[in-house]
Amino acid sequence: MHRQKMSMSMPSTTFASSFNSSEGDISQFLDNLDPNMVVYDSWLNKKGKIHQKTWKERFCVAYTDRKLVIFRHQDDKLPCAYIELCDVITINVYMPNMLNTLPKLSKNPSISQNSSMDRWLAEMKEFEDDPDKGKKKHEVRQRSVSLSLKRQSLKGASDVFAFELVTPKRNWVFSVADADIFQEWMSVLRDLCFGKKIHGGFLRKQGEKYKTWRQRYFALYDCNELRYYEDGALLQNKGKIELNKVRNITVPDTSKYHYPHCIELHTSDRLWILAGQNPQERDVWLKHIKNSMKRHRRRFVPDAAGHVSLYDAGNNEWRRYYIAIHAHKSSNRLCCFDDVSFCKELEGFTCF
Repeated sequence: MHRQKMSMSMPSTTFASSFNSSEGDISQFLDNLDPNMVVYDSWLNKKGKIHQKTWKERFCVAYTDRKLVIFRHQDDKLPCAYIELCDVITINVYMPNMLNTLPKLSKNPSISQNSSMDRWLAEMKEFEDDPDKGKKKHEVRQRSVSLSLKRQSLKGASDVFAFELVTPKRNWVFSVADADIFQEWMSVLRDLCFGKKIHGGFLRKQGEKYKTWRQRYFALYDCNELRYYEDGALLQNKGKIELNKVRNITVPDTSKYHYPHCIELHTSDRLWILAGQNPQERDVWLKHIKNSMKRHRRRFVPDAAGHVSLYDAGNNEWRRYYIAIHAHKSSNRLCCFDDVSFCKELEGFTCF
């Protein structure tokens, strides 16, 4: 799904950061600062959170584990902020003033009539004018309509390309003058934020509070998320189920709920109850959900292990430990155990 373009070299200098504009747990993030996980990186201009008229140039890095990391300098060890891209609800896209009117594209000397930007803008404009153009009556979309092309330039950045990442906590605004860099970011961010649909269809969902049933269009995406919408046009995103948080899947007895062909998805926060029209439809959904969770499942498998002795200065003695190194595309771990049996126990534990 992701394109590896250029890998940022491992930072060589330390830079103090308050990290006051991050989303998520910094302690969990720092373990994953791995250059092998870089999808794309470049310099972007970022709009300030408090002083919104201020733009600062920042080095931005997109990682395979769906994080956008922001550095003040390219060789910093600590980022000044990062965004959990799985929390992005919408990407608002703003064009420079000279590109906001489609007929003027071919007259722009810097962009040829057949350029990829020309075609991309035409496709976006056509969709904005008629979202259902070219679709059959019951056809549904492969992606949610979460990338929105605005019909005006961004205030304060009218001569450059700009985009806004909308999250529940904050709207993050970036700009860049280079059209190729902008297009690459749009492609990368759309995949990392929203993914691609691998299965979809209508299911009934029981409400968490009032226990009423509503029909929703559900779409399973390759980022291990099950999102649901008002209908198959995917225009109104009503919510999502993060399958990496599902700890158990059960099929209840047909008499337990109002609808007989149900699936129960158990998380630590909630029990999700979905109902298909028949057992065949339910079983198809079960298969796709379990396959998605299996593809994203991780186990602790040591790449190297053995006993070492470490000096305990407090007790003035040497102690013998068993250590194991686990290398993974999304995490690298060096674990220390009192005994080899504890390592074997961890190997049998599945992490989603």
